[in-house]
Amino acid sequence: MDLKQLSELRQSLVDEFDTINTAAGTEKRSFTEDEDKRLEEIRGEIAKTDQDIERVQFLTEQRDKQDKLNTDLDKAGITRHYNTGEGTQQASQDDEKTFKRFSFVKFLRDASGPSGLEGVEKEMHQEAKIEARNNSLEIRNFGIPAALLRSPLKLAT
Repeated sequence: MDLKQLSELRQSLVDEFDTINTAAGTEKRSFTEDEDKRLEEIRGEIAKTDQDIERVQFLTEQRDKQDKLNTDLDKAGITRHYNTGEGTQQASQDDEKTFKRFSFVKFLRDASGPSGLEGVEKEMHQEAKIEARNNSLEIRNFGIPAALLRSPLKLAT
C-alpha cells in the first residue's frame, strides 16, 4: 500500500474505535465483550498500520536521499551504480552515453523489420543476451538489459 492508502486505513480504524467508544459513553455503560475484543483488535491494526507507514516514509526518505546523491555524483562526473534486481551493476559514463543514444522506437522498428537490429540497439540486445546467460535465462527474440530499463536517464525515443 502507498502512504495515502495507509493513511486512509488508519483513519477508518480510528473512526471505528471512536464510534465504539462514543456509543458506550453516550449510553453510559461499559463495553460489551465483543466491543472490548474489537477495540483491542483495532489497537493492534493501528499499531501494524503505523509500522507500515513508518516503512513507507523511511523508503521515501531513502529514495530522496539516493536521488540527491545521484545528482551530486552526476555533477561530479562519478560513476553511479544501478540496482538490476540481481545485485548491483555498475554503469560507467560510457554506458550512460550509450543509454542516452538508445531509442525504444528504433529498437521496436528494427526488431520487427527485415534487416534486424542495428547500432546501439543491437549492442543493447547483445548485452541483454549476456545478462540473461549470466542469470541462467534465455532470450528467444529480442532483449533489453536491466541496467538500461532501470536507468534514471531520459532515454531517446
